[in-house]
Amino acid sequence: MTEPLPCRLPPVTALAFLGDGVYSLLVREMLVREGKTGQGALHEAALGYVTCEAQQAAFRRAEPHLTPYERDLCRRAYNSPHLKKPKHATGDAYRCATALEALFGFWQWAGEADRAREVFALCALPQSGAEPPAAPTASET
Repeated sequence: MTEPLPCRLPPVTALAFLGDGVYSLLVREMLVREGKTGQGALHEAALGYVTCEAQQAAFRRAEPHLTPYERDLCRRAYNSPHLKKPKHATGDAYRCATALEALFGFWQWAGEADRAREVFALCALPQSGAEPPAAPTASET
C-alpha cells in the first residue's frame, strides 16, 4: 500500500499493539508449518523471533523493502513519545520493534494480509542469512 487509507488510522501505539499480535501469530504459524512440536520447543523457537532484539534485526532486514508511506509510519512509531522501554532492551531495539509491530498492525487494519506475509518472509530470515521460509498464501490459511 503506497497511499494512506481513506479512513482515519488509530495512533501508532495502537497499531503497534495490534501488530504485536499479528507478528506473533505469523511466527507461530511459521513454526508449526516447519513441523516444530511441543509447547516448550515452540515457545523457545518463537523467542528467537519476538524479542526486541530479534524484531530489531527483522525491522532492519525489511526496511529497504518498504514503501515511502510505510517508512513514514515506521518513523512515527519509532519516534513516538509514548514509548517506555523495558529494562531488558536497548532504546533502539525497543523502538525498532515498535516500528515493526506498528507496520504489521497497519497492514492488519488496512486489510493488506498479502503485504504483511510478503514482508514477514523477509523478517523471518534466520540470523545466518539463509533463504526465508516460504510465506503461506492466503489460500493456504
